[in-house]
Amino acid sequence: NNSTNAGNNKKSSKEDNSMARAQKAAASKSCLAYFVDLQYDFYQQKEEQLAETALRDKMVAVIASLDSLLQVSGFSDGLLCKMVVVSSFALERARSETQNVSAHHLSREFLFMMGSILANRLEGILTKTLEKGGANKALPSVRLLLPLEILVEFLDPLLEDDCHDFNSNLHTVEVEFWKQLVIVGNLTHQVVERYKIQDHFVLTPDSRPSFTQIKVYQNLKG
Repeated sequence: NNSTNAGNNKKSSKEDNSMARAQKAAASKSCLAYFVDLQYDFYQQKEEQLAETALRDKMVAVIASLDSLLQVSGFSDGLLCKMVVVSSFALERARSETQNVSAHHLSREFLFMMGSILANRLEGILTKTLEKGGANKALPSVRLLLPLEILVEFLDPLLEDDCHDFNSNLHTVEVEFWKQLVIVGNLTHQVVERYKIQDHFVLTPDSRPSFTQIKVYQNLKG
């Protein structure tokens, strides 16, 4: 009886895991579809297509879904890198057009919100890496670091862009992102020290971390 029960439990566990994977895959595909649709709206940036309130609602829904899926590793780093590039492209398109300021602000706000989500998750990953770290231990792969680095590099040209007419929502989102990024920068520096890696990670005088394409970080990037 005990062996039968154990076999049934094992079978049930496999079925539950299989269902969980299927649900996560379906949720990931759905989120990706809404993400692409949102970026298309940003890219089109026509006033008559979608009111700002409706566009913001779509953006908030995509961000919430993305946040939930990142908690369960719903996207690979490679796919996240592509999503960052698509978002940056849509923002650059909106920046080059002056007929729809709201599309510009919302696409910019989305990119910073996406960066905050990545940085927030990365903070937890780096904290766990530090807890397990040591000079004699092999450096583990750190997820989300490469997508965040690419996002930061795309944000660099935006630092000189004041968006002209002040937007309080956008300002708040950007301030929170930079605060979160400084935390990630400091944690990355601690990981470098803990694992005795040559230190190439620096903080700029204005307290914004500077990510650089240096070979030593390939392990950290995964």
